[in-house]
Amino acid sequence: MRFASDEELIFRTRPHVVVLAPAVAWLLLDAALAGVGLALLGPGPQRVIMWGVLGVVLLFGVARPLVRWATTVVTLTDRRLVVTTGAIRRDSRVMLLGRIVETVVRRSGWERIIGAGTLVMWTSEGHYLNVRNLPRAKWIAEAVDELAAESRDPGDPLAGHL
Repeated sequence: MRFASDEELIFRTRPHVVVLAPAVAWLLLDAALAGVGLALLGPGPQRVIMWGVLGVVLLFGVARPLVRWATTVVTLTDRRLVVTTGAIRRDSRVMLLGRIVETVVRRSGWERIIGAGTLVMWTSEGHYLNVRNLPRAKWIAEAVDELAAESRDPGDPLAGHL
């Protein structure tokens, strides 16, 4: 991501690592099934089928979530918040901080324990950006609120009133 010459990077992060827990569970299940399959199946076409099924489980249960996590980046600068996703097709959602009028952090009990949450931001035009599984979501929301208040036009009736 390119920044303007006077734009300052505040932080860059990925989704909380807890989103990889299902992938780890699939990997362990896959390894257990491979062990059982090797012990019970003799050489032949059954093993080929077993390896094919285990490969599909690895691809969709482990590799896909890992790539999705690794290619999702949340970047906050002093002017904007950018969420970039995708390995092959890259999508970027940009929210200019000066247009944000409200931020909400949603956290379940589990998310409060691990320090993650969902950050939802609304603009004055009614658009919103929903960022799920964000680590340190409460701190990020406070930083966004502070930067949004600083970047608003002083003539804006919402300036300083978040």
